Amino acid sequence: MDASFDLMVTGVYKDLPGNTEFAEAKYLAPLDRYLEGWSNLNVWDNYNMYLLVQLKPGAGFPETSSAIRKALRHYDPKTNTELFLHPMDRWHLHSSFKMEQRYRTVVLKCCRY
Repeated sequence: MDASFDLMVTGVYKDLPGNTEFAEAKYLAPLDRYLEGWSNLNVWDNYNMYLLVQLKPGAGFPETSSAIRKALRHYDPKTNTELFLHPMDRWHLHSSFKMEQRYRTVVLKCCRY
């Protein structure tokens, strides 16, 4: 992101511990602002960033994960890529994913505040 548009600061956070996933984060921004100016917004097999999801209170991980499982097929009917949620508290100790039946998996990291 550069200075080509105005943004509003909606929160400030203190420096995060060095052992956190976000230790070097300078800012968090909505995806639409981050992607402004990209020419490949309709390319659905480019996985070069994390996507963080905040669930609404009361939303269950299994139900939400199941609901988004085949979401990419709306944009690419031929894809075998499936989406699922992976809770923040399981990122480091429980993060060994295996490819099954040559399907690629995209993990949406999930956090609750």
